[in-house]
Amino acid sequence: MKLYLDPGHGGNDSGAQGHGLNEKDVTLDIALKLRDILLHDYENVQVKMSRTSDTTKGLSQRTTEANHWGADFFLAIHINSDNQTAQGYEDYIYSGLSNSSSTARYQNIIHSEVLKMNQLKERGTKKANFHVLRESTMPAMLTENGFIDNGHDAALMKKSSWRQDVAQGHANGLAKAFGLKRKTSAPPKPAAPKTPASPSKPAETVTGTVYEVMVGSFTSKANAEDRVKELGKIGVKSSIVTAQISGKTWYRVRVGTFSSRHPAELLLNEMEKAGYNDSFIVIEKGKAADNPSQSGTSFEVMVGSFTSKANAEDRAAELKKMGMKPEIVTAQISGKTWYRVRVEAFSSRPPADTLLNKMEKAGYDDAFIVIENGKAADNQGQSGTSFEVMVGSFTSKANAEDRAAELKKMGMKPEIVTAQISGKTWYRVRVGAFSSRPPADTLLNKMEKAGYDDAFIVIDSGSSVTQKSSQSGKTAGAGSSTPGSGNASGNANKSTGTGSSSQPSSDGSESSRDTGSDSSNNNPVIDPVNGNPSGFTILGPTFLSPEHMNRFVKTINPKAPDLGSYYLIFGDYYGIRGDVAFAQAILETDYFRFTGDVKPDQNNFAGLGATGSKVRGASFVTQEEGVLAQLQHLFAYATTNKLPSQYPLVDPRFDLVDRGSAPTWYALNGKWAVPGRDYGQNIIDIYERMIHTTIQHLETTRQNLNS
Repeated sequence: MKLYLDPGHGGNDSGAQGHGLNEKDVTLDIALKLRDILLHDYENVQVKMSRTSDTTKGLSQRTTEANHWGADFFLAIHINSDNQTAQGYEDYIYSGLSNSSSTARYQNIIHSEVLKMNQLKERGTKKANFHVLRESTMPAMLTENGFIDNGHDAALMKKSSWRQDVAQGHANGLAKAFGLKRKTSAPPKPAAPKTPASPSKPAETVTGTVYEVMVGSFTSKANAEDRVKELGKIGVKSSIVTAQISGKTWYRVRVGTFSSRHPAELLLNEMEKAGYNDSFIVIEKGKAADNPSQSGTSFEVMVGSFTSKANAEDRAAELKKMGMKPEIVTAQISGKTWYRVRVEAFSSRPPADTLLNKMEKAGYDDAFIVIENGKAADNQGQSGTSFEVMVGSFTSKANAEDRAAELKKMGMKPEIVTAQISGKTWYRVRVGAFSSRPPADTLLNKMEKAGYDDAFIVIDSGSSVTQKSSQSGKTAGAGSSTPGSGNASGNANKSTGTGSSSQPSSDGSESSRDTGSDSSNNNPVIDPVNGNPSGFTILGPTFLSPEHMNRFVKTINPKAPDLGSYYLIFGDYYGIRGDVAFAQAILETDYFRFTGDVKPDQNNFAGLGATGSKVRGASFVTQEEGVLAQLQHLFAYATTNKLPSQYPLVDPRFDLVDRGSAPTWYALNGKWAVPGRDYGQNIIDIYERMIHTTIQHLETTRQNLNS
């Protein structure tokens, strides 16, 4: 199927305007998102766009181009404007067509699917004598996606998530109208039944920023030209652009330009999958490249950092035997000389990451990257920075002393240090402090292997920041609470040898479990809403995006399915905290590794019907249905309200629930899981870690944008 996709207006023609928005920007972003969905999710689809950036193009140019290309369908994306009171969605086909025409049938299908996603009022299917509908030789349709001068509609337009939903609605309609076959690797995305309502505060707005995807950067123009030819053979159109870096000319091969980040990242991923690991994104708005060469920036791969020059020389000799060309460079950290073994330096980040991964696979877990542009090492010590390894954080000094005594028997030299968090004193057991990150990570891994899953790292650089991720990307303590195995037990926790296991949160807080202490001591300290985790309700908003849900679980299980979108959509529909339900699924499935009675092919992510003794429980046809069943079961526990009827009831145990008996996550203890004394606590513990991981990722992104 060949789709000619036409984002309305552009360049000198801004289109309709209102509430700080230009029609040309909104239509382009929706169209780019739509293109990426179609190319990523469906087979045998070709998309040609009238424009992919803010350029001027006449109406006759658009239809002539579509006609010459031989498109199967012409789709124009527009935004409406009227009198500030009109609002809603409508679409058009050519006025000379009958209601029984194939174009009219396409219109009805697409119209219905878009309305399921766009939260706009229904304004009907219409006909008009518009140029693009009249002069195109193939079936053509023009959609008007809300009124830019209406406060309600414009507030939605400012949300990237809304623009993504509108694109998805169009994609769903096209797929249904033309019978598009979904790629096997792409999980289906359900249509979210949303009713028009006053939106919450606007999220990101469309800006003039341009995101360019480059596939290689070369000092030799001939090499760049070779890359262009190579890309042409696989059907990728590219062009060469130059960049001046430190007085030197670099020839970059550009394959795409976008007005939003998401489609650029999708194309970047496609190029990397095709084997082009030197691909990167350049942000054109006065900012540097996303992860490529920045002015004067060098990415140096180090394999070890030693206080002894002799040790560094030994490492260098070892690497030479592998065919590497190492050299020893020094760094002054906290007044001390460190000897680093450098194996390569690059002008962009991707090849440095590739080499780093290669060295780690070769067994060099102390490899790291140094960014030389006035910044500190990527995961190495900064001047004045200390990396402290803690093995437990306790509210009771006696518990900390017990842990210290236990560690002394292992030959460690622990010491107890205190931290003030939210006005409360915590007793941390410190076993080592380092001026660089790699040895701290090594010791952290050693402690985890010894069974201390509550070990973590504190970075002391004048601010109290706790890092829970080791250099390898593992989350410290991520396995400290052995997730439920799908048999609804949900409380099988590892023992650290003392009968007291503590898990620090990202600020060093602790949630003791299986200590035999009063339940009040088993509660996590942090509640994302009101500071009272025991009262954290099942009903409520979803805060984390699907991307962040999926990103978190993949830090533990890279093969985990991408289910975040289902939890967001069904969570919104039933009024349930979808991201916390996602944490529950992580608990029940052991990070979607299915190590218990329930198996992956069941699509049972909540242990429904798995009552132990190798009883596997319920099975569902699709992943979507499995998530839907879980959310319906949560709805049954959380409220006595009638189940909304948009989706069929797929939860086989819905009628077995004592309706409304568990309005909070902690109230699921002993109900969803038996005995499940800490079931709700374990869910919230995982959810807290999801939040902290997301905050850390966003902070890294912010720093990259400001670099």
